[in-house]
Amino acid sequence: AEYLRITDTMFKVDTVTTADDNKRVDVKVSVTNNPGILGMVFSVSYDEATLKLIDCQNGVALSALAFQEPSRLISGCNFVWYGSETGEVMDGEMLILTFEIAENAESGTYPISILWNDGDIYDSDCDMLDPDAVQGAIIIGE
Repeated sequence: AEYLRITDTMFKVDTVTTADDNKRVDVKVSVTNNPGILGMVFSVSYDEATLKLIDCQNGVALSALAFQEPSRLISGCNFVWYGSETGEVMDGEMLILTFEIAENAESGTYPISILWNDGDIYDSDCDMLDPDAVQGAIIIGE
């Protein structure tokens, strides 16, 4: 079989600025130029000494797919989407991550990254996607 590699898809993790006293922060992960993602696995990495992932929600952009959240919400955990049909193909939020900030967190920038392996993302034609990624962060203010 011959597969195409599609590269104009973009994933973006938001960068969110929060006040020092705000201890819960939502970070959105979105997709643009969605060609009709049918299956995907990616992991989320962050500083566990400062941030604790306490919740996640499937976003509207991939709502037609079955969503499997990790059994443990820890840095490096995998999020999985799969289906037999893409449903309406749309751009927008695909995942919302809720973090709790440690009481002793210092002001600064705490990166949040999404990572995947080659072949972990494919569309309805079984073409592998090779999206660009914009990594995000939580910025804790003074």
